[in-house]
Amino acid sequence: MTLCGNFLIYLFLLAPSPEQVHAAFELLGSFHGSLQRLREWADDDASLALLRPVALRIDSFFLHAARIMRNGMGP
Repeated sequence: MTLCGNFLIYLFLLAPSPEQVHAAFELLGSFHGSLQRLREWADDDASLALLRPVALRIDSFFLHAARIMRNGMGP
């Protein structure tokens, strides 16, 4: 799961055109929604432990991506 999440973030960051950026962002959004549904269905600690790392990674991506889009890459 973590590899899938990292790959989708990589696709987004390296997308060469605005259309591909948009497509990668939609994929990330869909993946994020699926992760949230899986977390709701998980009924034991082992399942949550498998989902937690990728969920944190994707949540962090969305938090930082929004901040970068608002403020730019500068300090």
